[in-house]
Amino acid sequence: MAHIYTFSLIITNNIQYVDRQTYRQRVNPTYLQTLQQQKMAEAQRLQQADVAGEQFMFSTREGREMQQLDRTASMLGAAKQAEAQADSDRTGAITGAIGSLTGMAGAYYGSQPTG
Repeated sequence: MAHIYTFSLIITNNIQYVDRQTYRQRVNPTYLQTLQQQKMAEAQRLQQADVAGEQFMFSTREGREMQQLDRTASMLGAAKQAEAQADSDRTGAITGAIGSLTGMAGAYYGSQPTG
């Protein structure tokens, strides 16, 4: 029983000692200054983390927009290429039709008796 009482006194004395030390630190100007510096450092760290997050979001968004622009430019290039091919095919068809008509006319007039 005496051991429990002694142990209890030791714990009580330790708690009182810690309380006194905490009080001294809190009224100590350097402690307050250190605490303020810690708060400022934490605020700065949070601000830097926020800025880093914003930069990440911006670069991600910019990357997506660039991919969309690249896809759009690629589709536009393909459309222009298809248009150029269609123009070439049309020109070839017209040229072929004229050549066929010329050949048919030549064959017709060549088969007619002269005279």
